[in-house]
Amino acid sequence: MSRFFKDYLSFSRSEKNALIILSFILILIILINFFLPFIVIKEKKLSAQQLTELKQIQAILNDTCRKYDSNSHTRVRNQSNYFENNQIENDMDEHKPFVFDPNTITPTGWIKLGVPEKVVSNITKYRQKGGRFYKKDDLRKIYGFDEKVFDKLEPYINIKSDLKEANPVNKSHPTYNKLPVPVILKIELNTATEEDLDKLPSIGGSFANRIVKYRQMLGGYCMKEQLMEVYGFDTTRYNTIKGLITVDESRIVKIAVNLADIKLLGKHPYIGFKNAELIIEQRNAKGPYKNIKELEKTLGNATFIKLLPYLKLWD
Repeated sequence: MSRFFKDYLSFSRSEKNALIILSFILILIILINFFLPFIVIKEKKLSAQQLTELKQIQAILNDTCRKYDSNSHTRVRNQSNYFENNQIENDMDEHKPFVFDPNTITPTGWIKLGVPEKVVSNITKYRQKGGRFYKKDDLRKIYGFDEKVFDKLEPYINIKSDLKEANPVNKSHPTYNKLPVPVILKIELNTATEEDLDKLPSIGGSFANRIVKYRQMLGGYCMKEQLMEVYGFDTTRYNTIKGLITVDESRIVKIAVNLADIKLLGKHPYIGFKNAELIIEQRNAKGPYKNIKELEKTLGNATFIKLLPYLKLWD
């Protein structure tokens, strides 16, 4: 009996190895079947309606994001432009301009004029390298120098010549007191060019242009004080240059009131088209004016006195 069990229930070495391998495979299969549902997730398919709704939601989200980004960028740009455009004006309002020479003014002086520190640094470097400003427009070449700042400061720029005398005067020489005193040339308003006027302190190119244009409208200046009628001209600026200018009344171009049409009369700053109509009506009704003083009744005393240097009866 024992032999029977030994013959049928005993295993050889190779059979034992095979049995172990088979047992391992069976255990592995059982484990895989147990854990597989947790590892593999079946993909759930969406219906056609669900896909359509999902696309609509995605489109709305994309459109909202684009609008938000666009508004954000626009808002940032607008804020940036606002601060850039207004910073210079605010700075200039806080700093009162004064007459200065760009070749000698200190960095502190530039700051007092309202010029940004970065631009002041550029100016300083330019001068340290031997750079010099020979005319007002040379300041425009400085990197970062804003046009609004230049327009504000231009009337106050006064560039002085640094040309040295070829033969310096020896003040101890006995003939020193006999040397002629240099004459300061004055500018005549009715013949001066814009370039001439630009040389005057506190004038600059803009005011030089306005002075010439107003002179053409008037027919010439009959007194210095008429500069105060130029747009933007103030008492401070006038007081600065009044000793450097003269007026030649013989240069005035007069209007022949008996020949001038309504267009020519109306262009004059002291007449205007309303008074021009009155002059023409009076002339047509009573004939040519025989005396300039007759216009006083038509124009009134104040206007007549201002116009008197500009009127004549005939050519």
